[in-house]
Amino acid sequence: TMLTMPQALLPIFLALLTTTSALERGLWPLVTPILGDISDQCRAASQEYINALNDILTTGNVTDRMWAVQMFDAGGTLPFLQEGMLLDTKTHDINICDALPAPAQAQCETLPASVRTLHIGIPIGYANGPGSEASCRQVRGRLASGGEVQAKYCHNYLVPYGLSHTPPEDTGSMGGFRDLSKMRIQESLKTAVNAGHFHQDLPEETAFDSADDTGHSNLVNPFLRKYRTFFQYFKMIEQQVLEVSTSICDECIETDELPNIQNVLIGSILALWYQDNGLFGVGYLAPGAYYGGGFPQSCSTEDIEKNADAFALQFANPALIVTSSPRVPDFRAVFPDLTVARAEAMMDGSVGCTDWDKYNGEWKADNYVVVIVFALIGLLIFMGTSIEAFQNYKAKEKQMIETPPAREGITLTMIKSFSLLKNLDFLFGVSPAGSSERLSCMEGMRAISMTWVILGHNFSFGSSMLQINNKEAILRVDRKETNMAIEAILQGAYSVDSFFFIGATLVSYLLLKDLDKTKGWTNKEGFTHMILFYVNRYLRITIPYALVLAFFIGIAPLLISEPINAASWAIQESELCKKWAWTHLLYVNIYYEQANYCLGHTWFLSTDMIFYFLSPLLIYPLWTSKFGLVQKICSHLWWLLLVCSSVGLSYSYSSDEEAWGKWAMENSLPSYSFAPWGHRNQCYLVGIMLGYILHVTKEKGVKIDNRLNILIWQVVFLVAFALIYAPHDLTVKDNVVFFTFKNLAWGLCLAWVTFSCCRGTGGLVNDFLSWDFFLPISKISFMTYFLHMSFNWYYFYMQDYTVNFSMWLMTEIFVAQVAVCLFLGVIFSLTCELPFNRMQKILISLLIGSTKQK
Repeated sequence: TMLTMPQALLPIFLALLTTTSALERGLWPLVTPILGDISDQCRAASQEYINALNDILTTGNVTDRMWAVQMFDAGGTLPFLQEGMLLDTKTHDINICDALPAPAQAQCETLPASVRTLHIGIPIGYANGPGSEASCRQVRGRLASGGEVQAKYCHNYLVPYGLSHTPPEDTGSMGGFRDLSKMRIQESLKTAVNAGHFHQDLPEETAFDSADDTGHSNLVNPFLRKYRTFFQYFKMIEQQVLEVSTSICDECIETDELPNIQNVLIGSILALWYQDNGLFGVGYLAPGAYYGGGFPQSCSTEDIEKNADAFALQFANPALIVTSSPRVPDFRAVFPDLTVARAEAMMDGSVGCTDWDKYNGEWKADNYVVVIVFALIGLLIFMGTSIEAFQNYKAKEKQMIETPPAREGITLTMIKSFSLLKNLDFLFGVSPAGSSERLSCMEGMRAISMTWVILGHNFSFGSSMLQINNKEAILRVDRKETNMAIEAILQGAYSVDSFFFIGATLVSYLLLKDLDKTKGWTNKEGFTHMILFYVNRYLRITIPYALVLAFFIGIAPLLISEPINAASWAIQESELCKKWAWTHLLYVNIYYEQANYCLGHTWFLSTDMIFYFLSPLLIYPLWTSKFGLVQKICSHLWWLLLVCSSVGLSYSYSSDEEAWGKWAMENSLPSYSFAPWGHRNQCYLVGIMLGYILHVTKEKGVKIDNRLNILIWQVVFLVAFALIYAPHDLTVKDNVVFFTFKNLAWGLCLAWVTFSCCRGTGGLVNDFLSWDFFLPISKISFMTYFLHMSFNWYYFYMQDYTVNFSMWLMTEIFVAQVAVCLFLGVIFSLTCELPFNRMQKILISLLIGSTKQK
């Protein structure tokens, strides 16, 4: 069983406190603020905490001191002291000769490389030590002074000293830390060897032995072996440095001025550890290595920071040492290539401590307003359901006496739009037979695409938000060192292309049908339909969109109150959504970076709405093609020109992604993958053309030779298979053509599947995609898409324990997340989407009827 930090370090602290050669205050500063210019209240509370633990160690009596054990046990393991951390390592080679005075360096270089080179293996992963926030919240007890014990839990980011709260002047190099090189370590060693700044000794083995007399040997012994090994590792490196130094130049080191090289090595190795693992912690906007700590309530954030800095300075060169803070360090905000918007969001995303004001649970005006709105919706649902249930009961009685049903008013009809009976029947009712003309195969496409989206986001964000130990496993996936099967997940972006294709096909097919009915938009009826084409779409999408935004602004922060990892994100997303909701409701959020941190996946709705509003510029010319050969040629050439233009831009982007990314950043534009001018529009263009083809062939029989049909299906299958799995062995730089045409090719594959299924040559594929099982999933896919990412993130952030990444783990989480997201999709469809869609249809039918009468 892996020892926790409290179990492991508790017996060591006593030994260090009773050893004259120990660091000042021993290792107690790792547990509670005791060093530096901290407040008197914090120092007093910490001293009582230390005294209580010390009494337990010396006497074994926990009476009236259990609160101290609970608080201590709530602390997390220091990431770089966890068992199993050496499973994956990255080797750093340090040349000892560079640490010697100049006269000796030349002679040193003549030694074999194996003698003069330090091979320092830095663990990869194990960057989180969460501890137990729940246990910390439950700490209760009385102090010896008579006061009540109050504890708080803090999420302490591990950060480089000197860069923790003040941005460095040299923002390009992060004050010399971000681009930490071997020379930095060598300079630190050289300074230590020649200057003698560090005289503190780490505890000798005899100091550890004294802890065995406390009567807690079964707790002490396992960790003593581990801790001795840890320091023996530094002893071995120190000995190698000294042997090389003295063998070359005895006068290089004055033994009476010899500094503690171990201390320098600890600081240097921790600096290298931070370079390799500093960004492997939990988080989306500001991922960072951290450990959880239980502290006295009277210790402020500043007290915790001052203590950590003072403790760190005892070990090594301040340019290299790693300290900790509950706040995201300011230096993260000046990373090269980091936009101002992301930097601001990053700094606002500090998880902090449980006593921070943002976690006080107080309701704000936003909470009251949103709760009242949803309460009114709930009341309307109750009224609508009750009315319909009563009417259904009465209808059965009237049928028995053959009484015709009475007409109901508009108000009653509107209230019944909220009826659960009617809306549940719509969601789970069986589709009518012979539904090829309603493109029923697209129900399966939409359902599969929705689950594919959840799958991709589950793996991509779970790897950064779960407290994963073996980060090297994730890095191997990024480096394409795993098998090809993972590409089905990595290429999940095709699921979004599928949504664009489905939307475009339906828009084109239905609009062409409406244009036939109204004979174009140049007459009065057609003009009315043109206005409704835009108004209906905007309201149908925007009303549920606004309600979902309101939920995440006013209700989610009330529901997600702990742990603070999850609560912090819920609060930050609430504030971001409140600030940028107007961009979402105007569908321009992709042009404002911070707006995309509120329900970031809704970039799709922004891009799709832009496509929708522009689609008549292509669909209307295609409709006019039935009036003559010239119109047909011109409309088809217009479509072809747009496709060729998109492919040309895609080729330019694939040839130089870095230049496009820089251009987008400099001009505050969305990335190419999210932009309307990006390669996403290719599937939309294909969908528009397919909608036109389905429209012109709906009255005609399409006959395809069976052999040709089978051949086309085989080609389409192989192309789709290659599009998904070929990128495993390809790079964009060396395969520009493939990455230029892949989105267009995906759209063409979907076009054939849809056309074949809708025209009777789809066979088993059509039967599968038109399966009624997919119908409810398809109907709730809109709301499921809205909700899935944020709720998945809440789940990830709520896991306050470390795990090992594996395909099985992520697959099990995915299956559970799909079930939860679909359930939420049903709930929000019944409350935020279907009732308002029904009301909208009623009002539009009244408007159209009134227009016709006039």
